[in-house]
Amino acid sequence: MALAEQLMALSPPPSGLIIVDGDPSSGKVHDKLKSVRLAAAVYLVPSNHANLPYQRYLGWRLAKVLNADILLYLDDDLRVDDRAALNLVVGPISRHERHQRHLASMPR
Repeated sequence: MALAEQLMALSPPPSGLIIVDGDPSSGKVHDKLKSVRLAAAVYLVPSNHANLPYQRYLGWRLAKVLNADILLYLDDDLRVDDRAALNLVVGPISRHERHQRHLASMPR
């Protein structure tokens, strides 16, 4: 769960994580999640298909149900060693979303 822990160290941290487990029968992801404290809602989605596009579809589908503002596809072997680099990706998206919510809240 090194990636999940690194994501929680971002400023601001994500409000939720969707984790698609491509091998749910092994129980490895479930066990690791139990041993890690994350300051976000964690949604574990089992997938018995070893098909990355399908697994990403499952994650997208749940993100849509949750009305997620931002969806990033990250593989489990990725490490966020440079937090500033990830903030460069997410920061403008977050600012745009906040701006859109502000505009929507203004009286017409």
